[in-house]
Amino acid sequence: MNSTGVVVTGIGIIGSLGLTREEFWRNYLEGRSGIKPIKEFTPLATAIDFGGEIRDFKPKDFLSPLVYRKMGRSSRLSVVASLEALQDSGLPIDDANRDRIGVIVGTGYGNSGLTDEYFVSFMEGGPTGANPLLFADTVPNTAGSHISLHHRLRGPITTFCQNLISAELALDYACGLLKSGQAEAMLVGGVDELSPIVMHAFSVTRALNPAPDPIIGRGMILGEGACVLVLERREDALTRKAPVYGEIAGVALNSGITRPGHFETEARSMRRAVREGLDAVGGESGTPDLISLSANFSRELDPLEFQVLQDLLGDNLPRIPLTPLKYFAGEYAGSGALRLALLLLSIRDQMIPPTINPEELIPGTRWDRRFIPSRPGKVERCLMNGFTFGGGNACVAVQKA
Repeated sequence: MNSTGVVVTGIGIIGSLGLTREEFWRNYLEGRSGIKPIKEFTPLATAIDFGGEIRDFKPKDFLSPLVYRKMGRSSRLSVVASLEALQDSGLPIDDANRDRIGVIVGTGYGNSGLTDEYFVSFMEGGPTGANPLLFADTVPNTAGSHISLHHRLRGPITTFCQNLISAELALDYACGLLKSGQAEAMLVGGVDELSPIVMHAFSVTRALNPAPDPIIGRGMILGEGACVLVLERREDALTRKAPVYGEIAGVALNSGITRPGHFETEARSMRRAVREGLDAVGGESGTPDLISLSANFSRELDPLEFQVLQDLLGDNLPRIPLTPLKYFAGEYAGSGALRLALLLLSIRDQMIPPTINPEELIPGTRWDRRFIPSRPGKVERCLMNGFTFGGGNACVAVQKA
């Protein structure tokens, strides 16, 4: 894992803990939970009816009706997050650099609610009865496309769909484009939405926790959100005197052998990814100042992650703060961008967000929101683990610039 020379100069967040970057960050530091009964739609009778839902989001507060009426929920969330990220970075966009600024997004299912609505209209009315106005936003790449169109960008644009590490792949690809000189700046995002079809699909496969006061190992709690990061080469950011949150020290990606729908049960490749991340941020101390966990209450992932960290860190593990964002805001495929943003905010403010003890990851433990409150602390080198069913593994290293 080699240092990327890429820094983050802007962050935009909208999620279940807040509609802006600072609101989300403040609520997370206070240990608030974004998991609540779903109100935006009526879940199907077969589905779990709670999750990390975004409440009180009104697109008209951010976009004109002529713009947002053409978008599904994920696209709206992504564009709004991109507006905040660009304003935060102060990156100027004009005809001189539009060709050199791109958009890379990670998502699991895109505008899943609108897609379901379109196919229902097709099944009920046949080809002539399907609503053509819905079709354009049914493909997963629409969130990234809408960001690019809204800001009139003409650089590289790509969407990654790799289950729970979609945003991590987007980040790695964007760093590569910047390092190779194919772009001057990249908007990197992760987004997904809650919808009836997504809640139904995860519920009937028994992948979800049956109660909002979860028992670890009983299943995930789903969430939704969007986060967009502005990435630039270090030298370019320094030249324009941009605010710098931190540097992407490296991204480790690999895969392990497992059955469909399951995590890599032997954890060999998980361990290798985290080892590379530790090497990237270890420095003289050999340990990071903060780790963002991939843990999501699932029966396989949480104990596997605990075992990997225990194997690699040994007696040092209890001394390293472990922050489990998904315990507070739910799981969604593009959440890697959001988790990375929170590590960068930790570096900015020298604040350690709510953390848990390692043994909390052991299945059968009722969490009961037992967490160590946020507190000031040295935060200069961080790791973010990302693991997904299907065997994909990621570890992102970030450090103070």
